[in-house]
Amino acid sequence: MNKMMRVLLLITLILSTIVSANEYKDKDFWQDIEALKKESQLKEEQNFYESLSRHEAFEKERFAYDVFRFDDNKDSFTFQYIQTWVIFLIVMLLVMSGVYLAYLQFKLDEKKALAQLEIQRLLARNAATEPPPGTSADDGETSLEVSTSGIKITSSVIGLVVLAMSFAFFYMYVLHVYELKITPY
Repeated sequence: MNKMMRVLLLITLILSTIVSANEYKDKDFWQDIEALKKESQLKEEQNFYESLSRHEAFEKERFAYDVFRFDDNKDSFTFQYIQTWVIFLIVMLLVMSGVYLAYLQFKLDEKKALAQLEIQRLLARNAATEPPPGTSADDGETSLEVSTSGIKITSSVIGLVVLAMSFAFFYMYVLHVYELKITPY
């Protein structure tokens, strides 16, 4: 019986659909459906153009940001380039002044050594006479004094110390400050 009821219900539904289709035929049912389709298409197009407009606005903003970022990076690199040259010139000035001071110290030590040789020659000629005080051959004494006020070095090789310090400073500059780094974009 259950099957019979289902079949009857199905027949009733089919007949009611046919009857209602005949009623809508009189009212231009198919024209209404076409109008609804057109209205739906217009709404879809309108939504598409609104979405496209929002996407274009987003792309413009993103491009403006990319231009800003590029200009900012360019300005930063220009400023760093100028800083690098200024620091390089200061370091070169310091190193060259250290080398020059070492040169002056070497010249001073050369004059002292020549004076010592001259004194020794004079002493050799006058072997019978006593050398004047403070004119011994061991005048190149070295001393190192460290205090809270600073470091004091007295040496006949102070030029070598100044030269070594200048080159050590330059080496540290090249190793740690003037290091080249490539940044990815």
